[in-house]
Amino acid sequence: GKPMIWVDGEKRELTPEERARLEARLQEAQKRIAAETARINSPEFRKQIADAQQKAQEELNSPEFKQRMAEAQKRIAEAQAKLNSPEFRKQIEDAQKQACEAARKINSAEMQKQIEEAQKQVEAATARVNSPEFQKQIEEAAQASAKVNSAEIQKQMAEAQKQIADALAKMKAEDETMQKK
Repeated sequence: GKPMIWVDGEKRELTPEERARLEARLQEAQKRIAAETARINSPEFRKQIADAQQKAQEELNSPEFKQRMAEAQKRIAEAQAKLNSPEFRKQIEDAQKQACEAARKINSAEMQKQIEEAQKQVEAATARVNSPEFQKQIEEAAQASAKVNSAEIQKQMAEAQKQIADALAKMKAEDETMQKK
């Protein structure tokens, strides 16, 4: 029979060009398979495999590898001993008890009441901060601060300090005059 192909759900014969391309690809694939088979069966490849196996065997039998394996087995045994130890089991039990106790406390009515109370306090503080009265107090404080820092107040303060300094100097001079007599 003639080679057939399915295209868009319909079965049809290959065109001569399609058939030629298909045969060329098949021949190329057969050549590659033959080349790889020849390479795999070659004495060089077989020697590479044998050398690699021997090297791996030597590595597995080396004192260094055996020591690394012994150390790894020792660490595994130590870890298993620790996991199976009464002390470790007690630590796990204690941690589980603490987790249960914490969960019980968090879910307790007392804790829920404390959380609700804290939320109410936050809401009350937020309402107070946002209240018109508090905003007015803030504004008045800002205005008072601005007045204290105004040039007029600064000038009055400087004059008062000068008057005090003059009065102190006059008192000192009078005191010195009194002491000379």
